[in-house]
Amino acid sequence: MGGHTFRQSSLNRHSRKELGGQFRYARLVPGKEDYGGTIAYFERELPRLGVEVELRREIGEADAELLAGFDGVVLATGVVPRRVEIPGVEDAAVLDYPEAFTEGVGEARSVAIVGAGGIGVDLAHFLTHAESADRATFLHTFSVKLPGRKDRGTDLSRAGGRETSVPREIPPPRVTVMRRNGRVGTGIGRTTRWVWLDALKRAGVETRTGLSYRRIGPEGVEIETEDGETELIAADRVVIAAGQERNDALLPLLERIDVPFRIVGGAEDSAELNAVRAFATGLRAAYELAGEAPPPATRSER
Repeated sequence: MGGHTFRQSSLNRHSRKELGGQFRYARLVPGKEDYGGTIAYFERELPRLGVEVELRREIGEADAELLAGFDGVVLATGVVPRRVEIPGVEDAAVLDYPEAFTEGVGEARSVAIVGAGGIGVDLAHFLTHAESADRATFLHTFSVKLPGRKDRGTDLSRAGGRETSVPREIPPPRVTVMRRNGRVGTGIGRTTRWVWLDALKRAGVETRTGLSYRRIGPEGVEIETEDGETELIAADRVVIAAGQERNDALLPLLERIDVPFRIVGGAEDSAELNAVRAFATGLRAAYELAGEAPPPATRSER
């Protein structure tokens, strides 16, 4: 294919004036800031390669002729938040996870998160994380003793010669993370899941499983436990982080126009989103549309 044009479909209301998709939210999670570096890399690299980048350009039925003018189309529109059927979910105090990441929860003193998979855990960590100014807080939190010191564990506030924490303008809210059944943090890697859950425990985050949702109201989320008891999870704000669905609304249009196309990433399969798999399938799609033999499938594609 000769020219390459990148057009971001803004079919959902969370599109921003930048590349990145779900990476925009991941980079906000403490410990995952490097995702922002990936975005910055492609913001520089795509123009260098001669790729025309158009952002906040909604693609729809009126663009059939435009799409038909290309030699091939890759649908990489990602995912949208999964909708849940809970009475009261349309209340103004209810946010979905992209809104909570980008706009915050205001001055809410308590937050209930519906969904406790990877997104719910990341969001809880984001909302409750207190910035540390130096190593002293780390050493104290994890009881790390510096070698060669006779006064190990004493006067850690002087380690590094700075204060131990940076005060937040607004104290972090009290957070409760819930899911109907299964383990909290399902889908997070084995070697990191315990780290995230430990961080949430230290931040005072409450986790609840084995329940059903009765309704969402001004006072919080009403749940029913496995033994049939009704309980109110008090919350000023409720955030829906119950996974994602494929953002493939353009598929019918692509099927009608006579242009080869491929679907990649979350738009193809929203289950267990995997950045490595998404990159690999995107590369494979480029090879196939260019009429070249694609590289061997990686383990993440199998």
